[in-house]
Parts: sequence; structure tokens; C-alpha cells
Amino acid sequence: MIKRATLLGAIMALSLAGCGGGGGRGSDDAGIMLMDSGSTATDSSTGTDSGTTTDSGSGGTCDVGATGLTGAGCFPRCAMATLTAVNACADTTCLQTALGADTTPGIMVTPPGSAAVEVKCLQCYALQQNSCAAESCPTEFSTWATCSQGGGACTAENTALNTCISASSTFQPCAQSRIGMCFGA
Repeated sequence: MIKRATLLGAIMALSLAGCGGGGGRGSDDAGIMLMDSGSTATDSSTGTDSGTTTDSGSGGTCDVGATGLTGAGCFPRCAMATLTAVNACADTTCLQTALGADTTPGIMVTPPGSAAVEVKCLQCYALQQNSCAAESCPTEFSTWATCSQGGGACTAENTALNTCISASSTFQPCAQSRIGMCFGA
């Protein structure tokens, strides 16, 4: 079982932090951002790009869209030993360290209309968690993501998103299921 995602804001911010390249925002940090794919179709309920890309690492198909990563070519991205470390964490620094230390090879994916990015354990975790937040709290997530992508502090937006997620009956089951896929569960 995956620990309740109480450290959402920091991990979500990390997911928006980087993976530079020609088509997205950010730098070459450890995180993966929500991509702006320009003219590609956008899921109106979450404001995220939808589409399919091929995983160049394992040869399988890896879908990237509003529901996070799906497809055999995407998983697993994290070792089960990392799950034990994650479940022992009590703060975001520990969580980021545990996910970042995972040695499972990453995969290169190309979100629609964007440059290829490498998805490792930390990015898998963040993408899956973000997709559940976007589904459970679409308005709050969209507001938070817009602020985060603009480089703001986003304290009020983060609080509103975390309040919504805490009250949501759909976020936790979604996150348990989708994040579990990162670990091959």
C-alpha cells in the first residue's frame, strides 16, 4: 500500500519544475512539467494535453495524457524497495530523496507537441499523482498549475488544492492505483 499523499504540493511543484528541452517550460531539473502542446487536443475537464507517444526505451506503447502514464511500456519506473523508503517518509525532503535515489532506468517519452523527456521514478510518481489531482479537483488543479507554471509562489492556490484533495473521496483511491503502477503494483 502506498502512503497517503499528504505531501502533494511539494511533489506536484517538483513535477512542474523541469525537464527542459525545446517544447516545454522549465529547466533540466529532476521533475517533469505539465506540457503545453500548443495545438494538440486538450482534455477540457483537466486542462491537460491528451495523446499517445511511443516509449523508445522498452519498445512498448506508453500513453501520456490526462490520466497520467498508461501502457506496458511505461511501467515499472520504481523499485519495490523505493516503496518501502517512501512509506517511511514523514516530509517532502525524505520523499523526494527516496524517489530520486531509485535506480530503475528511465524511459524517454514525447508528450504531444513537446520535446522528449526522461521519466524516472520521481517523475512517474508526480505525473500519476497530478493526474488524480486534476481529475478530483479540476478547477483547483488548473488554477494551481497555471500559477506554478508562471513561477509564482502559489501559496493560496496550493492551499486550495490541498483542501480540495483532502475533502475528495476520489483522489486517494485514484492515487493509490496510479502511483502503484510506477512500482509495478
